[in-house]
Amino acid sequence: MRRKLVKQGPSTLTLSIPKDWIDRFNLKNGDEVDLEEVETKLIISSSKKSGVIRTLDYDFKDISEHLVRAIILGIYKSGLKDVKIININSKQLIKIQEMVRNSPGLEIIDSTKNSLRIIDIGTAEKDTLTKSENQIYWKIINVIDKIIENKSSKEEIYSFDMEINRLSFFIERNLASRFSANAKTFLEYEKVAILERLGDSLRSYNKYSKKKADELKILQEISGLIESIRTFESNRDMILLQKVRDNLEIIKNKTKVSEKKPELSNVLIRAVVGNLGDLYETLVAENILAFSLDNN
Repeated sequence: MRRKLVKQGPSTLTLSIPKDWIDRFNLKNGDEVDLEEVETKLIISSSKKSGVIRTLDYDFKDISEHLVRAIILGIYKSGLKDVKIININSKQLIKIQEMVRNSPGLEIIDSTKNSLRIIDIGTAEKDTLTKSENQIYWKIINVIDKIIENKSSKEEIYSFDMEINRLSFFIERNLASRFSANAKTFLEYEKVAILERLGDSLRSYNKYSKKKADELKILQEISGLIESIRTFESNRDMILLQKVRDNLEIIKNKTKVSEKKPELSNVLIRAVVGNLGDLYETLVAENILAFSLDNN
């Protein structure tokens, strides 16, 4: 969206604001807006809440229960405010409830046997986000200390990791909500960052692994999966994305690391697969955001 600057007076230039944005936040003559300068950008924001939040309908009829986690996470990270999910089965419902419980700011309302609504009950202030970020640092330090002490169970370390993820997604959702006009750009940035990590993990595998025949075969499967993802980027077919998820699970099962004899080579290829999983989750979030924009 582009706007022309209009001269008003000897040294003042004015800029018109889109009517849809004015109506959404119920702005009127004399109201104040916030201006924030970020490098070459001037960001205009309103402290008022949006006057109208449209409910997005999402059909789970043909959605695999294994895809539910990624979809709810995508709704969360995209900053969507109100989503009604219909045609839910019992297994999907359990997974949805689990994900919402672990997603601060989301609540389930209007729940029936086959449908429910997920709403965002509000965004956090900047100081809350800063505190959450500091908690992440402390939790990572705690994990390192516990690993060094070698006294913690796998379940305890896993719990710490889930809490780190929860706080990270909380911050990401708030950033996406705060800059909702750029949510697409936000997810695109995240995707490219994951691609960079994927490249790094492949470089590490090549440098330190033994390159056993079964691992190279798995790498070939990973290459095919990345090609499927590239194809999905072009046609946005949700069935194709579900196939990506199914094939990703097969590869994950093939790359399980033995607890008794963990080999560096196995750990490194598992890191490659982990980054591929993160890429898949971001693609789901992008797809949900695109769906919401198409239905506005």
